[in-house]
Amino acid sequence: MFGSENVQTVVVSLDYDPGADKSFVIWRAPRDCEIKEAWACVVDDVAASTANYFSLTLLDGGANASGTAAMTNAIGGTAGWTGGTPKSFTISEGTLDENDYLVLKYDETGTATFKQVTVGFEYVLGIGA
Repeated sequence: MFGSENVQTVVVSLDYDPGADKSFVIWRAPRDCEIKEAWACVVDDVAASTANYFSLTLLDGGANASGTAAMTNAIGGTAGWTGGTPKSFTISEGTLDENDYLVLKYDETGTATFKQVTVGFEYVLGIGA
């Protein structure tokens, strides 16, 4: 009844170099829900560059985790990353159906990568696509 007032938080940490573009399944929606906020943070600085950079985007992976519908903007990119300083995603479509997967898309250009990246998001139940 009051699901939209009960905010839940999930935090996921990745600590290896994927070496190329990759999509990671990071969560499965327990019920219809809406992602309200999301952010990512790297441990160490990643220098700004137009040749070596990476960006992150959250996707609605659907029921089989293969969906590619962007839920957020891409963060990071040529501007680089400041270690220990979270970057916020802008959520364009935050709803997930029950049992849909939330996917983190890692898009690498050149050789830039992270030592560790932490992704967090807040969601509320009872609101679905």
